[in-house]
Amino acid sequence: RFLTEHGIEVHTQIVLCPGINDGKILQKTLDDLRALFPGVRSTAVVPLGLTKHREGLTPLQPVTDAYAQKFVPEIQAYQERFLKEIGTRFVFASDEFLLRGGFEIPEESYYEDYPQLEDGVGMVRLMLENVKEVVPRLPKQLKAPRHLTWVTGQLAGPILQDAVIPHLKKIPNLTVHLLPVRNTFYGDSITVTGLLSGQDVYRALEEQKESGPVFLTEKLVNYDGLFLDDWKPETFERRLNRKIHFVDDYFRNLPDRLKELEL
Repeated sequence: RFLTEHGIEVHTQIVLCPGINDGKILQKTLDDLRALFPGVRSTAVVPLGLTKHREGLTPLQPVTDAYAQKFVPEIQAYQERFLKEIGTRFVFASDEFLLRGGFEIPEESYYEDYPQLEDGVGMVRLMLENVKEVVPRLPKQLKAPRHLTWVTGQLAGPILQDAVIPHLKKIPNLTVHLLPVRNTFYGDSITVTGLLSGQDVYRALEEQKESGPVFLTEKLVNYDGLFLDDWKPETFERRLNRKIHFVDDYFRNLPDRLKELEL
């Protein structure tokens, strides 16, 4: 309230904890935030992430696929109400909810200029839209045979398999191996790509027994070029004798990265 009264536009996030701040509590939270519109411009609802490192902490229930299937329609009902009242959907469930619940990714207009992109709302749709623009710029063929491994998290694996890999397989002389990596650093319940550790990526590549360059998303490293566990990409290249190429979140530099394979 203090921020909005002083003219500061706010985009908010709710970390959804089943049995704690859902149901009537969520309704009150959204009504309170809605009362501050247009100062509060949007709200993202993201699932809590439970790592395996929880000894002695308060017990929390995970967001399961079954929970997501029931929860997303609740958010859609709120959206319909807010759209009528204030002309915006205002609240958005993160992509993880949609993917875990088996829902189709909405069209671009649904996301209203992506105000909650950094909270994981609309990332998949923006990726799919960018793929359409990038495909015409992909190399028509490579001069010599190349084997490429694309590393991803388990949640995004099926999306890449359906939306990106088929286009790459059409490029003559290019063989692509998609490698979804299990998160042992934080635990199996953490499936997003951005929370993969360097050691997990390294382990998966070592077990893969492949050669050739590796494509990773830029989200895996910070501004200092370090993974969450302080591993460095140079460590991979030295130990595995494989070149690392970083692709941006929405594949804008994918054509350039593919061209680098021939250098």
